[in-house]
Amino acid sequence: MSSLSRIKSELSRIEEQHEKISSIINSLLRDSAEGANIEDLRDQLKELVNLLHNHFATENALMAQSDFPNMTVHMREHKRIFEEINSLYQQIKRGEKALSPILADYFRYLEDIHIASVDKELIEFCEKKLNP
Repeated sequence: MSSLSRIKSELSRIEEQHEKISSIINSLLRDSAEGANIEDLRDQLKELVNLLHNHFATENALMAQSDFPNMTVHMREHKRIFEEINSLYQQIKRGEKALSPILADYFRYLEDIHIASVDKELIEFCEKKLNP
């Protein structure tokens, strides 16, 4: 598979992951607001943590492959976001914390800033490589 074909395939995969991330976040926020039991919320949060781990690995590989100029900053943000959400998940898993407005703020940041802006920059950069 050529480099451009791999980039195209990874872009498609990233878009699918973005949709799944948004779906899980919306479900978590809705279910939390409706008073869902903590076990259901933990399961959804675990799914989100696992998806973010895979998603960030996919994006990190794409950035390296495509020579993305802001790769270091973007990867640092992935690390920060993942560590924050995973840390909160671990606290919830141990029963030390409930799904709180703080976690909801991280979700909104992930959707409204990271995916909508930071990831968009990566996607547009890669699309320009595909269609010079």
